[in-house]
Amino acid sequence: MEKERFKPLEQEAMSADQRRVAQALIDGPRHGLPGPFHALLRSPELADRVRNLGDYIRFQNSLPAKVLELVILMLARFWSARYEWYAHRRHAQSAGLDPAIVDAIDKGRRPDSLDAEEALVYDFISELLEYKDVSDPIYHAAVERFGERGVIDMVSTAGYYCFVSLVLNMERHPVPEEAGYTAASEDPVERDRKQGSRQPEGNIQGHVRRVVTGHDDSGDAGVVSDGPAPFVHVTPTIIGRTSTDIWRTLDTPAPIATRAEEPTMGPRRQLPTKRGTVLRINTYPPESESIRYLSQEGSKELFAALGNEQASTFGRGGRHPLMHRTETIDYAIVLEGEIYMVLDRGDVHLKAGDVVVQCGTNHAWSNRSDRQCKVAFVLIDGSFEPALATLLAGNRV
Repeated sequence: MEKERFKPLEQEAMSADQRRVAQALIDGPRHGLPGPFHALLRSPELADRVRNLGDYIRFQNSLPAKVLELVILMLARFWSARYEWYAHRRHAQSAGLDPAIVDAIDKGRRPDSLDAEEALVYDFISELLEYKDVSDPIYHAAVERFGERGVIDMVSTAGYYCFVSLVLNMERHPVPEEAGYTAASEDPVERDRKQGSRQPEGNIQGHVRRVVTGHDDSGDAGVVSDGPAPFVHVTPTIIGRTSTDIWRTLDTPAPIATRAEEPTMGPRRQLPTKRGTVLRINTYPPESESIRYLSQEGSKELFAALGNEQASTFGRGGRHPLMHRTETIDYAIVLEGEIYMVLDRGDVHLKAGDVVVQCGTNHAWSNRSDRQCKVAFVLIDGSFEPALATLLAGNRV
């Protein structure tokens, strides 16, 4: 594989514009042409503008040095930018970032030793990278801690080091031998060669391929539609939380037509219709602090967005902010990842392949891992027996 695609330019080979920018870099706080700047000199006006932006991001940023280096390392790890990781791992140590945090990021897991400020920054950048957005609770917590300027500086730092990492990866910038091997410093091209090319799981959040069959005029079976299920609900207060309605039946027995009409569109409805069913697939992102500290009012608002405000039991006996009860029998099949089912008396740890039969019980779903979890649900309209209904009414949940 070709190495170092953009060799350093000798002074005599530079144009006047290239020499001007190179001298500005040497005279500035970098005292040389580090990282991507030998490559960027091929476009000297761009290099000069990147230099000015980088001067602010790197040396005049309003964020504390430790926080700044945490953001940079998360970006370097995200892009497997070998040189960036090598350079800023040392800077992070000088800034006082706990080496255990650096090692955890290197291994691709959430660090255990984050303090409150570091945890906030970690959650902010994680949401921004994974979901291309930041949830309201994390955003407001960041504004409270760093101010609006600090939030803009944090996002701009992430954007700047995305750019730098992509340039470094493309130009295959060399890493000194003394850097040693880490997961983050592994050559991304060589890694993909060894592991095999991996396609993204899907480029549209929450979309699931749905194939619907039917009959033609002669009664022969065929495919009526084949494409993404059209109804995807994105929970606005939980970044990465999606709910995709695959199909609904509106009565029992369910009428079977030659070509069924689309039953999922319209306002978001958590429950099936009377005597009906709903099949859906939910995606649960790792649970953040913003969920654990959700208020009773915030819980109600979340379930109102789901189309069923009265389902929330938090503050009325529910011990988790997302606890709720529906008058349904639910079949839950864990498709991917792991999740905890939180009940009135204890939690149940579930992994891919496990199946739950939920019989109208008070519960919540809590993803305590560092990866998303997908669960398929079949909700069947039900009715509490009178004695149980009376008991539950007395318990107020």
